[in-house]
Amino acid sequence: REKIIQIDEARRIINKICARYGASYTAIEAQGGWYDESKTLLEEETLVYIFNYTSESVVAAIMDDILKELNQNTILLERRDISGTFYSRKPLKD
Repeated sequence: REKIIQIDEARRIINKICARYGASYTAIEAQGGWYDESKTLLEEETLVYIFNYTSESVVAAIMDDILKELNQNTILLERRDISGTFYSRKPLKD
């Protein structure tokens, strides 16, 4: 299969969409594989976005825009219940 868009360009487009919605995220580049209708394994570069402090409705709107702008059929959405906190280092005393 021919790659239609380079991963750096896809990341730029997705980051712009996320910014449009004010979404906080972490983006990771990964390798992925999936099976098509004929059971052929297709491997590709993929982007993984982790949304932090972003509502499900905003994530859905972002995905709708990504589907349209990148001409995608589907996006894998994985939900996890996790918690996080911001850690900062206290200044050292001499």
